[in-house]
Amino acid sequence: MFEVQYATFKTVNAFSFGNSSSLSKISLARNSIGVLARNSFAHLPSLDTLSLGENFITEVNRHVFVDLPKITKLYMDRNNITIVHDRAFQGLHNLVELELFSNQIQVITPDTFKGLRALERLDLHKNRIEVIGDLTFQDLQALRVLDLQENSLKYIAPKSFFGLANLLQLNLQDNKLLAVGPEVFKPTVNIFYLDLRANVLETITKETIQPLMDNLNNDTTSFYLEGNNFRCDTRLSWMFRLHNTTRSHNVRTNLESVICYLEAGTLPPRLDDQTVTPAYETTTLGIGPMVKLFALREAELPDPMMRWLQTAEPDCDEETQQKESEAEDADDPQKKRGRGRKSKKVQKDKTQNYMATMADEEQPEDSAKVVIDPPAPVQEESRAYDSGASSPPPALAPLLALYLALFYARPH
Repeated sequence: MFEVQYATFKTVNAFSFGNSSSLSKISLARNSIGVLARNSFAHLPSLDTLSLGENFITEVNRHVFVDLPKITKLYMDRNNITIVHDRAFQGLHNLVELELFSNQIQVITPDTFKGLRALERLDLHKNRIEVIGDLTFQDLQALRVLDLQENSLKYIAPKSFFGLANLLQLNLQDNKLLAVGPEVFKPTVNIFYLDLRANVLETITKETIQPLMDNLNNDTTSFYLEGNNFRCDTRLSWMFRLHNTTRSHNVRTNLESVICYLEAGTLPPRLDDQTVTPAYETTTLGIGPMVKLFALREAELPDPMMRWLQTAEPDCDEETQQKESEAEDADDPQKKRGRGRKSKKVQKDKTQNYMATMADEEQPEDSAKVVIDPPAPVQEESRAYDSGASSPPPALAPLLALYLALFYARPH
């Protein structure tokens, strides 16, 4: 074994360990290494374990690890790695454990882990990954443990876990997941440990969990959901049924700890003193009180579609009614003519109300004390007047405008 700690060298040069055919372990943890040159670790036929943790490495390039036929463990945790170049680990066909936790990795792609066909444990927790794209782990067909906790995950594509038929443990705790789609867990039917705690999930549906349902009924399964933003509605009904059927004490206990947000005004009276937050205090989500899901009965869960219909915008309803009316008009011209007359009457009423409002706004403060006779009918000969005639007094202008608007608005 070769081990160096607390040294000040910053680069591992090419072929630094040349002619070390019997070397099985190299530990360069806790140094000041920032750069791994091409062929830094090359032609080491007996190397089994390589530790590079707690350094200052910023990226992992291709051709750093060359001709290492027996290496099974590679530790690069607690560095400052931001980029892992495509196919950086391609030649490590017998690698079983890869630790990259506590770095600054933001992006991983299908080529990031290309060639790691024997890998069983991949630790990526405490990085800055935001998205898992389709087929990202497709080459890792032997993978059993995948740790993605404490990243910034917001989206997991439908085929992200494609190829992970042997996956047993998946940790997605403490991310920013808003939803998990119904396709995500279909390739991972053998999972017996699933952690979704401390995300921002509004719900998780039966369709999403269905591929794992057989395992969730198994007595050895662990399943964690608390610390999300679940809404109390019928999309969580499957939890009641799972609670009744599972043989796992862990699953039952963790389902009982799930907290959800109940729509304000729908709290059963018997639960007034059993809410996690005051029953009529609006939460930061603007939803309602927080309650333990299993303090409710399944039949008391509201239908989310009813909430959507109640909060639909009025403009949308008017537009829908307009389209329905147009469809009826096409079938029945008589209805169309009747609706046209009604529309003209409504328009006339609106015009009269508007002109009356305008007149009231322009009245002087002491207008209540002024009595004005209605204007005399306009005679045919008086419609023309010379330019020297005086204009109507300011107080009569709005009334005259109102009279003319009503006169011309009436049907002829």
